[in-house]
Amino acid sequence: MLLLSVMFPARRRKGVACAILLALILSANHFCRDAPGTIETQLAEDAKLRVSPRSYAAMTAAYFLPSAFVPLALGILSSIPSEQGGVSSATVFVAATFVASLGNVIAALAVQWGSFPVLLVGRGVSGSVYEAVDMIPLGFMPALLPDLWGTTSGFINGMLRLGSVAAFASLPIVYNDVGGGGGEGGEDGERGGGTRAVFWCVALVGAVMWPLGAAVRHVAVGRADALLGLGGREVAADAAGGAEEEEKLPPVETSSTRGTCGTLGTAAGPDFGGADSSAETGRLEAADGPVDAALAALEADAVRVAADMNSQDVANTLYAYGSMGRMPGEKTWAALET
Repeated sequence: MLLLSVMFPARRRKGVACAILLALILSANHFCRDAPGTIETQLAEDAKLRVSPRSYAAMTAAYFLPSAFVPLALGILSSIPSEQGGVSSATVFVAATFVASLGNVIAALAVQWGSFPVLLVGRGVSGSVYEAVDMIPLGFMPALLPDLWGTTSGFINGMLRLGSVAAFASLPIVYNDVGGGGGEGGEDGERGGGTRAVFWCVALVGAVMWPLGAAVRHVAVGRADALLGLGGREVAADAAGGAEEEEKLPPVETSSTRGTCGTLGTAAGPDFGGADSSAETGRLEAADGPVDAALAALEADAVRVAADMNSQDVANTLYAYGSMGRMPGEKTWAALET
C-alpha cells in the first residue's frame, strides 16, 4: 500500500489496488478452471475415480453450463437499487468468490474420497460462478479508473491468461513430483496420489479467491482509504492538479466546437459568432452557464444531500470539484466530512 501511495496519484490509488487484487483473483479462477484438463488422461487411470471420456464430458458440461445463466441473474441483482432489495456489485463479487472457493474444496475432498459424483458436484459449484467472477467487476471497476480502463482491462485479461498457463505448466509437475504420479499414493498404498495432489493444489489456489474478493470490496467501498493514504482533501487537491495539467494540453479544435466556444483548452479562445468565450474560467461552460454557476449549484446540492452519501458518492463529488479546478467551500467540507 505504501508503494501505491508513492507511485500513483490519490485519485488512482483505489482503482489500481482493486485492479491488482482482481488480476490475482481472475488468474486463480482460470487456474482452477483448467486444472482437470492438465491431467485428463491420468483421471481415466485413477484407480478410484475412473473418469471415462463420457464422465469427463459430463464434468466439463456441469462446470460451464451455469455460466449461461448465472452472470445474467447476478447482474440483474446488482443493478437493483439497494432500497428495493438489490445488492451492490462489489458485494455480489465477494459472494461469487466464496462459492468458487467452496466448490474447489468440495472437488478436492471428492478426489480424496474417490467419489466421482461428489467431484461432479464440486466442479459444478465452482463452475456456477466461474464466468460471474470474470464479469461482475465490470459493475464497479470502470468507475474507479475511468481514464485508464482500457489499460487496466488489458492488464487483468493478461493476468487471467497467465493463470491458465500456470495450470498447464505446474500441475503435471505436482502430479508427478508431489503426488507421486499414478503409482502408490502415500502411506496408505492407494493409487492416485498424483490426482489428489493436483486437486488439493487447486483447492489451495481457489481458497485464496474469497479473502482477495473481500479485500476488493473493502477497497472499492472506501474502507481502506486510510491505508491507501486517501482523504477527502487529498483526492480533491490531486484531481485539481490533474485538471490543471489538462489545461496545458495543446488546443484541440473540432467541428462541433467551432462557432460555440472557440478552441478547447485555451484560456482565451477566439469568439466565433458572438458566443461568450471561456476567457474568464479557462474551461468549457457547463449546463449552459458559466462554471461559477455550476459550482454554486454543486455547493448547494452537496450540502443538502451529504448526509445520504456513501463513500463513492463523496469521492465522485470531490473529483467533480477537482475537475473544475476548485476546492469545496467550508460548509461543503463540513458536510462531506460528517
